[in-house]
Amino acid sequence: LRPQTDPEMLTSTFTRHTTKSFYYLSLIASTTTRTMASLPSTLTGPPVASLVPPKVCQFGPDFTDVPLLETFKVSDSTSVFRFGVPDTSKPLNLSTCACILAQAEIGGEGVVRPYTPISTNANVGYFDLLVKNYGETAKMSRHMHEMKVGDKL
Repeated sequence: LRPQTDPEMLTSTFTRHTTKSFYYLSLIASTTTRTMASLPSTLTGPPVASLVPPKVCQFGPDFTDVPLLETFKVSDSTSVFRFGVPDTSKPLNLSTCACILAQAEIGGEGVVRPYTPISTNANVGYFDLLVKNYGETAKMSRHMHEMKVGDKL
């Protein structure tokens, strides 16, 4: 690298980069707008505070099967999975900074992984998990990406 001493060269370079940046930002904004319309409000809506005290979550110490209600594709490798809760008339009621443990029998082996929902306690009857599929090395994320609506986790 070397410093630029010619002011015209500096202006020209800056203008060219600024114009390119504006083009790319415009392209990203238009693509994002189209994509955002098909995503759940947990990813697109304003933040919602719905705080609950610890130990009121619908899930207790034992594993409970929950149905996959819907999936939303975010990218080629990432999706939002919407799962039902045991009592569909209530929110999940997971306290802030807590996680849930997902368990599945995969290849004859019990696999357990922690996930933090992206939905809030304002959402009644379901919770959303944003999960990236890491392929063969990540058993649970691959399993979730292979699930069909109605399957249970």
